[in-house]
Amino acid sequence: MALKNYLLYIGLLLVLHTNAQRGLLFVQKNKKTVHTYSTTSYITMQHQYGYYIQGILASIKKDSFSIYNYVTRPSKTKFGLNLIDTVFTGFTFYSIKDIKSIAIKKNKSIFATLEGLSYLGSIGITLVNVVNGIKFKDTGETILKNTVIQGGGMFVLAKIFGKLHKESYPIGKKYKIVLMPF
Repeated sequence: MALKNYLLYIGLLLVLHTNAQRGLLFVQKNKKTVHTYSTTSYITMQHQYGYYIQGILASIKKDSFSIYNYVTRPSKTKFGLNLIDTVFTGFTFYSIKDIKSIAIKKNKSIFATLEGLSYLGSIGITLVNVVNGIKFKDTGETILKNTVIQGGGMFVLAKIFGKLHKESYPIGKKYKIVLMPF
């Protein structure tokens, strides 16, 4: 009976080991890790030729990795509407040199980004200035001046935050991919 249990435990450990991580993919900026992906992680990248690769990281070697991927490309319908078209699905190997950028996960909520909060702040400042101007019987010139200075300043700040925000990690001088196979 003890031998059966012992063999059962060894068998379970082997099964668990076969589903374990088989490597890590690091995105680094100036030798600091910005993002880490492991096997079975979902990843979105842009190839050097411009198309996007989306899929599940399947395996990692010392200079390449494989993805069960969904290759998509932006296209237009005959009515001129933008569309994301799936070109290919399958299991493919990629070299580090093939990757142009790795996409950053986005938050869908406007409240989660500094840019979105700044836009909301500019709207709030504008409304407060208009309401206060009407309440204190200010002239239209004073209301307009306060609104343009404060609300406009906040709007410009939001635009600056939007320009500084990155959609992806461009692989090159600052960012690089480091693979660690197990």
